[in-house]
Amino acid sequence: MGIFNDFITIILVATLVVLLFARLRLSSLIGFLFTGMLIGPTGFALVKLEHELELMAEVGVMLLMFNIGLEFSIERIKQMKFEVLVLGTLQIIITMAGIFLLAIFLSFTPQQAFLLAMVISMSSTAIVLKTLQDKQQLRSPSGKIMVGILLFQDICIVPFLIITPMLGKASQFEVLPIMIKFSYAIGLMVLVFALAKYVLPKIIDVVFSARVNELFMTFSLGLCFGLALITYKAGFSLAMGSFIAGTILAESIYHYQIESDVKPLKNVFLSIFFISVGMLLNLDFVKQNILSVSALTLSIIAFKAIIIFSILLVFKQPTNIAFRTGITISQIGEFSFMLLNIAKPTFLINEENYQLFLSATVFSMLVSPFLFYAGEKLATVKKFQANGYSEANHVNNEVIIVGFGINGINLSRIFKSLKISYKIIEINPVTVKNFKTKGEAIYFGDSTSIANLTSLGIKNANMMVIAISDSEATYKTLEISRKLNPDLYIIVRSEYISQIEPLYQKGANVVISQEFEASLEITSHVLKYFGVAEPLVRIKSDIIRKKRYGFFNETNTSDGLKIADLAAIHELNDTYFIHKSSLISGQTIGSIFNNTSDIINIEIIGVIRNRNIITGLSADFIIEPLDTLIIFGAQKELENAISYLENLDFRAI
Repeated sequence: MGIFNDFITIILVATLVVLLFARLRLSSLIGFLFTGMLIGPTGFALVKLEHELELMAEVGVMLLMFNIGLEFSIERIKQMKFEVLVLGTLQIIITMAGIFLLAIFLSFTPQQAFLLAMVISMSSTAIVLKTLQDKQQLRSPSGKIMVGILLFQDICIVPFLIITPMLGKASQFEVLPIMIKFSYAIGLMVLVFALAKYVLPKIIDVVFSARVNELFMTFSLGLCFGLALITYKAGFSLAMGSFIAGTILAESIYHYQIESDVKPLKNVFLSIFFISVGMLLNLDFVKQNILSVSALTLSIIAFKAIIIFSILLVFKQPTNIAFRTGITISQIGEFSFMLLNIAKPTFLINEENYQLFLSATVFSMLVSPFLFYAGEKLATVKKFQANGYSEANHVNNEVIIVGFGINGINLSRIFKSLKISYKIIEINPVTVKNFKTKGEAIYFGDSTSIANLTSLGIKNANMMVIAISDSEATYKTLEISRKLNPDLYIIVRSEYISQIEPLYQKGANVVISQEFEASLEITSHVLKYFGVAEPLVRIKSDIIRKKRYGFFNETNTSDGLKIADLAAIHELNDTYFIHKSSLISGQTIGSIFNNTSDIINIEIIGVIRNRNIITGLSADFIIEPLDTLIIFGAQKELENAISYLENLDFRAI
């Protein structure tokens, strides 16, 4: 029961600490680090079974690497090749070279210098991405650069994990064994990817075509842990196999849904990872060496920030973005803990240096929220702005289509013709696969998942169209979408009359009823046949929609427009809009045509004002600006009346 007691202790303390950090608007990951420091052996020593927690922390790292693999698709690298391959490569190479030379100058061995170069070159993917996501800045210019650099760092962790244990075993810095091992790793990855390309897709299609949600997670975790075990047996790390599993599934159409399913599990175990890191910190060492730890932390942050800032300036990035990016990702990352822990048993690094760099890593992560805040403030300083360049102007505006049946397909065609950007989320794997090959921006996933909607960019979207037949999923998607983006314009398709009001109550801006729209379409054709002018038909239909189809449920539907009478005398209707400068504005109904010598035998049977039709007008009814007159009469008389009104307005100009 020891592990159970420890787990309860961790949950209770973490809940209180993270709640406090949330009130202070600090990252929850920082709260988990602080929790580990409190319950660790040099804190209050509330947890005893550290080995079991380390195993759970290892699972957290595996799931993190799996999620990173899901992000590492060939398509994404193509879209971000400059940020990943150019900026990311330069950041790693220049940072490592600088740290390596400095460490050699400080009398570290080449192996130790190379280890420290790898440790310090990494930044915290988990903290930075979570902060950017919370601030809705993942797609901002600086956010895109940060993601690109972090993605390259995450790719580098695979060879770093291979190299680190070999550094401790080598009596001198030998390149050849490392290159052989690295080539072996590449060969293994090529083999796995070959199997993934020709074998796994068929298996994945069979599993996911069953459309059983539980199977998604079971299969995904099985692939993650299975490949992790294979790579471990081959002499590599568990994290490497998890990464490969993620990259395999990243190429499938199901990666959004997989990421959504695995994310809660990843968050739980990753939280334990950060707690276990906090427990590793020796608080007694920190107290005795607080100045050294603080100086090292600040030096590393300044060194990395200057390097990243300089690289971005060389590539002519705006100064404010260079400042913001450099400062925000200048901390040391979570994978650095892994490298230090792998190196420690090999005696590559002694206890004092281990605690010194471990403490500096934790401290740099603890100040990450303040680094983000400082970068944000610097980015707004006018002298750092380049030609008025502002990230606020770069917001991604697009439409999200939920469901890709007949309505969704027709909408996509319209959006293409209008050059409106859109994304589609669909739960049917066959549909997704078919349209993905045709170049559609379609993704497999459950629209009731917060993670899926967030991945689609709902927080930056302008509009959502929900066109699915599952009423429960429609309600839930609408409710979640409204919470994620209060300003989102949401149009919902309704199959049944009873759904209209509940959908409006849950936040829909417009509900389109299939039954009532069919009635309106039929009615419009009937009205046109009986001679009612098309503008009047359109306005009448709009008013009915505005009243949420309430007209069809009313017992008294008379509005003074006698269609039967119009049919009997074969006369027509037309409309005329009153501009603000019109001479007709301010006149009464009875006086409009009294100023002409010609007899215009028409009747003004109504006025449209503020989208309402006013009928039964008296002669002293006053016309106001922006009114629309509904004119009734024979065709020739209507033409004369419209001509007279247009002449009046022409003289007013």
